[in-house]
Amino acid sequence: MRCLLPALTLLAACLCLLAPGCGSGGPDRPALLAASPAPGSVVPSGLGSVRLDFDQPVRLLLDYQARVLREGSPLPCVAFQRADEPSSVRVRLLAPAAFSPGAYEVQALEGLVVNDGDHYALEPQSFAFEVAGTPAFFVGSPATGHVVAYDDATRTATSATPTPAGRAPVAIVAQQLGLSTRVLVQLATGGGLGRSLASYEEGDASMAEVVLSTSGGDLEASAPALLVEPQGALAYAAWRDTAAGLVRLARVRVADGVETGSLLLSAPAAADCAPTALCLRPGSPDSLLVVARSGGTGWLCTVDLAAWAEVDSDAALAGTQPRALGLEAGAAVVTGSSLLLGQPSSATASLEAFPLDGGTLTSYAVLQPGSPRSLRLTYDDALVVQGLSGGAGDELLATRARADLSIFSPVDVSDDVGGVDQGATQARAIAQVPGQARLYVLLDADCLAFMAWDSTVLVQQDLDAPTPGVQAMALTGLASGATCVGTREGGLP
Repeated sequence: MRCLLPALTLLAACLCLLAPGCGSGGPDRPALLAASPAPGSVVPSGLGSVRLDFDQPVRLLLDYQARVLREGSPLPCVAFQRADEPSSVRVRLLAPAAFSPGAYEVQALEGLVVNDGDHYALEPQSFAFEVAGTPAFFVGSPATGHVVAYDDATRTATSATPTPAGRAPVAIVAQQLGLSTRVLVQLATGGGLGRSLASYEEGDASMAEVVLSTSGGDLEASAPALLVEPQGALAYAAWRDTAAGLVRLARVRVADGVETGSLLLSAPAAADCAPTALCLRPGSPDSLLVVARSGGTGWLCTVDLAAWAEVDSDAALAGTQPRALGLEAGAAVVTGSSLLLGQPSSATASLEAFPLDGGTLTSYAVLQPGSPRSLRLTYDDALVVQGLSGGAGDELLATRARADLSIFSPVDVSDDVGGVDQGATQARAIAQVPGQARLYVLLDADCLAFMAWDSTVLVQQDLDAPTPGVQAMALTGLASGATCVGTREGGLP
């Protein structure tokens, strides 16, 4: 269907001044011929991008003139073009990458694309489609040596896959590829051979070890350091290379679990040298930040993904140099031009903002008890959520408004299951539900809390309404002892 957006009249007038071929003479303008998914269609869960097909070759002019609404609410998105699709433009969500179940509207506004004559479509267009199914999440247990997949709607286990030789899972990512889901699992060790990443298709009876480069020893991970790029084609993971005493970063193709690159990074060699976090910098898709601990302090290594090389932070010194953080390394997220870090040894819910582009380190100290263990930025950039160990009572989470990090709120997390307190003392891991304003919070008492947020308020969802109080989900069987949680994202078709 087509819809006119009168509010864009001023924009159209400005563009008319800029575009050489724009005028009232009715030039040959690009027209939207088709879309994938087709307007009005219902598609399976896991869609990674929407394709807009025009009647002639086009190029992007104003990539922000594409909009995506889910159930009427706008989602952060970006338009991009693939080299093999000269007459098409794709739109994907910024974070997370998947179109989760729900009703969507995609709007192509004025100035999104122009043709070879610099003419753009004057009439905005939109179309709607629906994504069916439910999200999936995965938990990994070192105690049982398994990764268990769950259906979000029913909260029932759909599969359980053992890790190679029962080695401990540290981090999980899952990527939708067509109608199948490829799961990558970072392992604490590689069996002495550096086989510290495993890959499998959801539902498989076993995992395949990914062959990784090493310096002759093993690759070890003590904290999650695994992510998939927004396009869904490549994954990045980091470990301690035991033979080199350095951090090693691997690039792996998601579809078949093949390593396509490996780098030893410049954080100083030391007995405690190890990665603590990986982050992609918003607005700089080719910039990967690797946070590392070495010599009792924190270091930051920046990798140019396009060049597949570490960026030298100090040209005055010989060799490639990391940046000294001047504080302890731990879980981290990037927001704006700051790297936010929790301090694992702190007895309170502290947060440090390290300036990536120069400036002064900012500390956000509070009296809230609890050592920071996990950290998550909500996909809409509204909240920074910290998972705590040893919080006051049930206050195992803390939130800060992204717009003002000094605004702090402790959050109660109930670990009740069937009306019985499970005795949780730590929020071990936090995962984002793709495309929704919800989080999974993994607690250390074999239970999982479902949290939702509205603006700057984070509240727990009750999973058992007939039982008094707010109830969490029990993790039993092969999921007991879980220490990591991951979700299924979308991938390019």
